[in-house]
Amino acid sequence: MIIKRLVSTIILGSLVALTACSHNRTLPPEEPVVDTAIPLASITLLPIDSPEALFTDNRSFPVVGIVWTGIANTIMDKSKSAEFNTQHQRYRQQIGEKFTQAMRRELQALGFTVRMANRTEISRSERGDVNMRPFIGHDAVLDAQISEFAMCSRRTRFDYQPMITGSVNLIKPANKEELLSSWFSYGTYATYTDGGYIQSDPKYSFPDFESLIKQSSLAEESFDAGIQKIAANFAKELRQQYKPIIRVARAEDEARPAARIVTIGTPAKVGKVKKGRGN
Repeated sequence: MIIKRLVSTIILGSLVALTACSHNRTLPPEEPVVDTAIPLASITLLPIDSPEALFTDNRSFPVVGIVWTGIANTIMDKSKSAEFNTQHQRYRQQIGEKFTQAMRRELQALGFTVRMANRTEISRSERGDVNMRPFIGHDAVLDAQISEFAMCSRRTRFDYQPMITGSVNLIKPANKEELLSSWFSYGTYATYTDGGYIQSDPKYSFPDFESLIKQSSLAEESFDAGIQKIAANFAKELRQQYKPIIRVARAEDEARPAARIVTIGTPAKVGKVKKGRGN
């Protein structure tokens, strides 16, 4: 009996010791992930212009007599586009501001300092290039432009889906160097999500033009979703190459009285403000 108790005590003590060792064992520290992105102090965001008009496009299925079908669709598309554009006239005028603010929010959410440019500072060449002279001294200028804003039916489909296409360029004003050049295609022709292609939600699919007209709120919702996705996608792409510079507040800065807050989008009273294209 004494021998059995002694053996049990030894076994129990060994188990306790092993358990304690396993709890005290520390994992080797993980090596920190090195962020190799280029530091970027601030981004000057140019106001984005609303499209001059919204349109619809119905390519239809390939059939016998496709030339005549195409001509008929083109004729009908003109009247349909006019009706669709008229129905969403107020929304169309808001697109530029919606897009601008979505870009601002997404960039700021990643920690970037965003400055809003005034439309009076912006002038373009015949090719659409921005005159960078007013922005000399700024770190980077973000210029986003909308090419197409529509509801389209591809040749291989009957239904209408939203379509937003365009480009975004990040430019260094000092030497006009393109720091980042990107493009986007949301909806109709995005059969997958990669690069600049961004798929739309299947619920934003309208079986015919009549359904599109009847569900005007859903159509505008599909465009809003596209604007948000495009802004988020670009911000993510930008962050992969550039990182915000985190500024540490100094004691004397904290002691200063708070500056007056100016609401973004409220124009300063400096005379007449030029209207942007499509507004």
